[in-house]
Amino acid sequence: MKKLLIIFLSIILLTTGCGKSPIDDIKDNIKEDIKDNLEDIKNDLEDISNEANYPYQDSKDTVITLDKYNQINNGMTEQEVWDLIGGQCTNISTTDLGIGAEYVTSAYGCNGKGNVGANAMLTFQGGKLISKSQAGLK
Repeated sequence: MKKLLIIFLSIILLTTGCGKSPIDDIKDNIKEDIKDNLEDIKNDLEDISNEANYPYQDSKDTVITLDKYNQINNGMTEQEVWDLIGGQCTNISTTDLGIGAEYVTSAYGCNGKGNVGANAMLTFQGGKLISKSQAGLK
């Protein structure tokens, strides 16, 4: 009678299951790892794609957003602007007429976050912002 009860209980356990098996847990962990790795790969590819599209490769670690751009105002010093955006952009032109520091004009190109080729242009005279423009920033 005891053997019959053990056999009967074994059959019930085998046919109804006892929850998730260790193999199911392993499968779930693998699926989660794959999902995380794919997300990391997607982010890496996006970063690589953005870097390849930066017009100013020598300052690719400084990327301006539309939000930061909108916080920049005429009259700000170069240092105030660089502190705001997190780094210095690429100097694309400097004109010094030799008649005083207040007349030195420098133009900078900044890589932008947004559409392909997104950028901002900042012009300073005498160390203060006199003009700004942007294209494609987000």
